[in-house]
Amino acid sequence: MRCAQVLRTPVELRAGSLLAGVPERPLRAVVSNPPYISWNERDALPPSVRDWEPAVALYSDGDGMDITARLVRDAGAALERSGLLALEVDVRRASLVAELVATDGAYDQVQVVLDLTGRERFVVARRREAE
Repeated sequence: MRCAQVLRTPVELRAGSLLAGVPERPLRAVVSNPPYISWNERDALPPSVRDWEPAVALYSDGDGMDITARLVRDAGAALERSGLLALEVDVRRASLVAELVATDGAYDQVQVVLDLTGRERFVVARRREAE
């Protein structure tokens, strides 16, 4: 599945923990590559990843899902209606993340999107129009 919509808007980068660096609300989009690897999977990572990337960028508690779950919950309250949520996910967790987003109650149009190699690597959704 290809993402047909292209965002054409200025982008401002800010530092902060998840959405804490962006106090303005509502947001048009939340796009994230959150840490999604379980600490138990550390030794299975290639050394080029495990020994190069900072741990805060790689690992999340709760079998790799804690930070993603927090972001899904927080983004639902921060996005404008029809706002975009786009997450990079681990291919092994794509369906779990899609289910998490779909059952959150804040989103619709939940899709798992393939990367250029055909792997399930992204979950995208829209903030519901009505509450």
